[in-house]
Order: sequence, then C-alpha cells, then structure tokens
Amino acid sequence: TGITLQWQSSPNGTSSWTNITGAVASTYTIYNAPTSNTFYRCVVTCSGSGMSANSSMDSVTFDRIYGHISYSTTAPDTTSLKVWLIYHNTSAGTLTAIDSIITCMDSLNPYYEFNGMGTGNYLVKAKSLDVTSSVVGSSGFVPTYGASSPSWSSATTVTHTTGASDSQHINMVYGTVAAGPGFIGGSISSGAGKGTTADIPAVSMLVLLKNTGSGVITQAYTDATGAYAFNGIANGTYIIYPEALDYTTTPSPTLTLTATSSHIAGINFKQYNNSKTIKPIYVSVANQDASKMLAVYPNPTNGNLNIKWNGATTGKADVIVTDITGREVYATTIDMATVSGTAPVALPVLTNGVYIVRIKSASINYAERLTIQH
Repeated sequence: TGITLQWQSSPNGTSSWTNITGAVASTYTIYNAPTSNTFYRCVVTCSGSGMSANSSMDSVTFDRIYGHISYSTTAPDTTSLKVWLIYHNTSAGTLTAIDSIITCMDSLNPYYEFNGMGTGNYLVKAKSLDVTSSVVGSSGFVPTYGASSPSWSSATTVTHTTGASDSQHINMVYGTVAAGPGFIGGSISSGAGKGTTADIPAVSMLVLLKNTGSGVITQAYTDATGAYAFNGIANGTYIIYPEALDYTTTPSPTLTLTATSSHIAGINFKQYNNSKTIKPIYVSVANQDASKMLAVYPNPTNGNLNIKWNGATTGKADVIVTDITGREVYATTIDMATVSGTAPVALPVLTNGVYIVRIKSASINYAERLTIQH
C-alpha cells in the first residue's frame, strides 16, 4: 500500500535525472519524440516502508541526419524527392555518395532521414521526381544541396557525431527560363585516369545554365557523346557551369546571345580526374554565317543540308543528328581535309521539329540547333 510512481528522464542515463511532469502512471507514452538521446526510468516509492527503487532503464537513442524539404516557389504536383547522403572524407579530400532515400511526408512537408552513418562530415542533396516541374532545359526545380545550393562547393556541411541527431533542411532552387531563339551547346570530355589512356565522353554530367549573377536558370545533362545543349533561350548573357561531385569547376566565360548572334557552339570542358577539376578547354563561336569557322545551312531545312567550313583543316569529321531527347536519328562522316569547303548532307525523312546536329573531329566539337520543316 501507499505506492507512488514517478517517471524521470536523463540525457545520459547516469546522472541529471529529472522528474517528468504528470508522468505518474504505470506506463509513460511519448507523444512528441525527443530530438536527442534520452533515457527513461520509473521511481517506485512505498510510503508505508519509506523505501524506493528505480526501474530498469529504457532509452530513445539517435544516430541520424534528417530534415524537411521546402520549395522556393509553388510546390510541384508530385512532392516526392530523392535525397542523397554524401560523406566528406576531409583527410583524403574526397566526397562519396553513400546512401539515398525517397522522401516521405511529414505534416504536408517532404521529410528525409538517414540513420547509423557514424561520426564525420556530410552533405545532403535532393532532386525532384516530379516530371513536370523538373524538365531538363525548362523552368523548374534543379538538384539542390542543403541548405539551398545548386553546387556542392557552396553547400552546408553537417558535422555529425555518433549518437547525435542533426538536422539539415533543404530549400529547392527554382530556375526560370526566358524563351527565345537562342542556343548554347558544347561537350565535356573526361581525361585519362579511369582505366583509359585517352579522353572519353563525360556521360550524364549535370550542366547548369547560370546568369551572370550566379543564379541558376536551368539544367541539362550530357548525352552518350558527352554533348549538351540549351535550346530556345532568350538573348542575353549566360555562364555554363558543369557540376560533378568532388570536382572543382571553372565556369565558362560570359556568353552573350544577341539578335545577330543567337547561336553559340563549342563551349567545351574537360574533366581532369587527377586534379579533380573541370575546366573550359576552348570556346569557339559558330553562327549560321559563312564567314565563321563552321556553318550548317539552310536552317530551317526540309532535310537537305550543307556543312560549310572555312580555315579548319581537320580530315574526317562525324556528323550526328539527335532529337531533343538525345536519341540519335542519323549519322554520317564527311571529309574536311581541305582548308575550306562545303559538304552536302541528305537527312532521312524526319518529323517536323527541333533537332541537334553535331560535328565532331579531333579538332572540332560543334553543336547547332536544327529545325526540320517540310
């Protein structure tokens, strides 16, 4: 008789036990989960004997990095995102994606949580899985690192200790494309160091189109040949910025599209695997103008093209035509052994629309938007 109960909590289970107000029943239910390691016990006291004893302990322990994801503008119809956990090995100077998860919903907000990652420095990155708000080359949400950065180099680092609970919320970056007649294209190669002795295409690399204020406008990805393209953008000034985890990028020079020069090709980069850098390798401007190094005309075309070059002795060159999804629809080879010349190219019957024609050789990497109009 005369037994009373009192639940207590402690951050470490050895000291600093504190009575939990109102927790005097035989069971204690936690309705609001703690945000740090918490230990619990029940003190049982018998007033008749004046004796008391402590129950065995129970605990809620953490080893997690978690956060909510918000949107800088109206949330998309599908709010699911994929989130990556990236380990930063500061001694080796490397970044490695070690886990990924699809978000769930928490009070109408996308939520992610990683557990058991251990002591270290980490980054988190989110990518929208909505097919309408993250279309490549259009206005929409771009892959974003915490707290709100399109690039890993400016992302917030989470310094985590085993047993701790750390939060890193992400606000998704939204890019807005002003439509127009402009085109910017190029390619990215990856240097030797991945089991190869020569350069190879850098495939599926994220390429950001930025304004001169470093704001992101939209995104693209390199195709199987390492090429990328931004189509249908307004005249103005732009910067091309390839983004690859663990690589430091030197962006392109400022590129200006005007009414008389709305197509820029040959904005090429090289990924140096030993130095972990991505740098421009050359910039050549090519318009539909016979005075330039290379021109493809007429454009629009019904399928019969002329490729004209001036001052570019290059030998054999590959001509590849792809649709806007990157699917190859035609390929041939032309001989550019003379200093200048013109080569006719007869395309197969293609559906009216926008395509990309690429001309590649040892010294040329040219991309041009091409309109088929029968």
